[in-house]
Amino acid sequence: MSQTHKHAIPANIADRCLINPEQYETKYKQSINDPDTFWGEQGKILDWITPYQKVKNTSFAPGNVSIKWYEDGTLNLAANCLDRHLQEMAIAPPLSGKAMTRRRVNISLIANCIAMSAVSRIRCWIWALKKAMW
Repeated sequence: MSQTHKHAIPANIADRCLINPEQYETKYKQSINDPDTFWGEQGKILDWITPYQKVKNTSFAPGNVSIKWYEDGTLNLAANCLDRHLQEMAIAPPLSGKAMTRRRVNISLIANCIAMSAVSRIRCWIWALKKAMW
């Protein structure tokens, strides 16, 4: 015999949720009853190089199962995962006098992560890398 256990979401967590239970239920039902519209709306959240025209192309025929999503669109994954968030995460060292390029930021972040990880074998390389970049 299986039992269902439900745990209440603490108020301090529920207050920070992007949707409430009623909105979730509405979206869930739409995803089941009208998947083209639902996933069409979800696809618009992303930045497309070439926008898609067809949301999904599916076949469940015996011996020919095929599921393709947004197949006629072109997407830049790096731009969607990283680039679109750079403005809100922009950093610039105060009074450095140097222009911050994306390359300098990335190399500096990698160098600092490795340097702080207590990996002593490559510390000289990291120091030289940072000195060369700055």
